[in-house]
Amino acid sequence: MLAEIRFTTPDYTEVSLTVHNMIGALIISKRIYSESGMNKVILGAGDLKPGVYIVTLSDGKNTSTKRMVVSTN
Repeated sequence: MLAEIRFTTPDYTEVSLTVHNMIGALIISKRIYSESGMNKVILGAGDLKPGVYIVTLSDGKNTSTKRMVVSTN
């Protein structure tokens, strides 16, 4: 099972990615060095079990938080 997270940045920058479960426990914390334009992060089968997660991306200036659903399909 793979989860793909896509995001856009205006230029090369360091981005913080965090994934929390619905009770607030930190599941994943990564620093990503993104390129200008569209970027993607692929989380592998061992990283996430089926469920609902809160994903936050931050570059220090801007923060985006979204809900992500991981299913077995």
